Amino acid sequence: VPWEERVRPGDLGPGDLLSPPADDPRLVPGYTATGDPQIDEVALEIGLGRRQVLSLFGRNDAAQRWHDGEYGPGSAMARGTRRACRDCGYYVPLGGSLGVMFGVCANEYASDGHVVDAEFGCGAHSDTPAPAGTGSPMFDPYDDGVLDLV
Repeated sequence: VPWEERVRPGDLGPGDLLSPPADDPRLVPGYTATGDPQIDEVALEIGLGRRQVLSLFGRNDAAQRWHDGEYGPGSAMARGTRRACRDCGYYVPLGGSLGVMFGVCANEYASDGHVVDAEFGCGAHSDTPAPAGTGSPMFDPYDDGVLDLV
């Protein structure tokens, strides 16, 4: 079985190398240097210095994976809440066309560092109200600092 057919998402580990397939439809040529140092310097400063960039197909493919995945609106976590990431203070929208639907969660107690669908949601939304009361209504607080150690 050729290696291209054996490699699966998540297989890449530290030190591994995985080149894109020849004629990968997810990539198209990016910026080509002009030879003029001033123009090329400006191009690098605004992020145009990559030989290849995601194609429309590549962006759509990634968007579909993200939407259908663990951080999409159909996930168990998202179905378990009424709040969505799109209006959460921890939501950092992506730039470009993908920013319409996706962002990165910046809440260390939630999906921190993951790309999330704007319609995804969790219980750690910035507008989640604090629980009412100060603890369990059934029992008084227990102070384990008063125990004697023998």
